[in-house]
Amino acid sequence: MKNNSLLSIILIGGILILVNILSNRFFFRLDLTQGQQYTLSKATKDILKELDAPITITAYFSDNLPVEIAKIQRDFEEMLLEYSTLAKGNLNYKFVNPETDEEQQEAAKDGVQPITIQVREKDQVKNQQAFLGAVVQRAEQKEVIPLIQGGTGMEYSLSTSIKKLAVQEKPAIAFIDGHGEASLNDLGQAYQSLSILYSIETIQLDADIPVSYTHLTLPTKRIV
Repeated sequence: MKNNSLLSIILIGGILILVNILSNRFFFRLDLTQGQQYTLSKATKDILKELDAPITITAYFSDNLPVEIAKIQRDFEEMLLEYSTLAKGNLNYKFVNPETDEEQQEAAKDGVQPITIQVREKDQVKNQQAFLGAVVQRAEQKEVIPLIQGGTGMEYSLSTSIKKLAVQEKPAIAFIDGHGEASLNDLGQAYQSLSILYSIETIQLDADIPVSYTHLTLPTKRIV
């Protein structure tokens, strides 16, 4: 009986050691949420697997955050770990708690400013300054995420920032202008999304169209 108990203890100990070794080399998480909100999209996975130069992410998060905001920090850290695994050495990250004046100045220099959050202490609610942003950098280029938000917006903002830095030479596309078409300012999110991968310009139909354009996009005529 004692031998069986000892064998069980040894077996459990061996399993725990094996799990610890594997967790240090590989990262995976089970997503049991409705809608698979913690499962990365194929687009994100493709972006990370195609990285050909190192990306560095500095996340600025204050300590002692309210529970709901601290959860965002944990989710972001888990997401960065998964990103790093998929990027196979081309993505590194670190978390900084800007406590000193020097660290706060460094965060501000990077483009991340503190925001005001409400913290409940006993029966009182007080305002507190907190850092909740990140900087994505490749060599001398960088993209700033001033505020990390929970949910699907977290993956979108992070993957978009990485993609902007990963695309070094953007192909050009042109929108027809001057015949009642919507302007670039009117295209809103469509323009913002296209600008990640393409250099966007406008062109007149009666002008010579440069051969450098990848293709010509014809926007739907605006209805007044």
